Amino acid sequence: MRADALRNREKILAAAKEIFAVRGPEVPMDDIARRAAVGVATLYRRFPDRETLIRAVAQDTFARVLEHFRAAVAEEAGAWDALVRMLRSSQELQLSVQLALHSPLARETLRDDPGTGRFRNELLGVLDQVVRAAQEEGTLRTDIGAGDVAVLISLLLRRTPGPTDGTDTTALERATDLMLDGLRARPDVAPLSGSALSVEDFESRAKGNL
Repeated sequence: MRADALRNREKILAAAKEIFAVRGPEVPMDDIARRAAVGVATLYRRFPDRETLIRAVAQDTFARVLEHFRAAVAEEAGAWDALVRMLRSSQELQLSVQLALHSPLARETLRDDPGTGRFRNELLGVLDQVVRAAQEEGTLRTDIGAGDVAVLISLLLRRTPGPTDGTDTTALERATDLMLDGLRARPDVAPLSGSALSVEDFESRAKGNL
């Protein structure tokens, strides 16, 4: 791909990610072209239809989240610190969750996409690794599984209407603090009802919503 074509592709992906995160992937393609400062014809040369663009945005987003997750595992002193860092990388994570779970159009588009599925499986694998390690070091409660954490993330980060003055970000940070407090191991913690959810359980539930 020529340098100018590559730049246009990156601009379109960046614009689409920004708009998808706020308005969802059903946004008019013309709005994405305007945000990217490219012509509509240029957008369609790079991405011939909305589904192609959704797949490209999803794969790029999951790849970036996976990079964040792996960096947290490699750079943090302990598994709990890695988990906290992973859960606080909310911007890319929010879009990946929205695309994977909460947009009907995206769910249908990504249902059988092997590239997106590969990234999602790798993300869940890293999460499972960190959850088990944090439980072994005694910092994470032992009556949960990585599937429970994945469910919490998907509920916490699903897109909801909110103010544009920054208070929605503060609310997300507070909710993340509450979630982490509930996940931390303590001797006086009340046991949860039911069985811990594994990654496989989470995947099964997610597929049931497709």
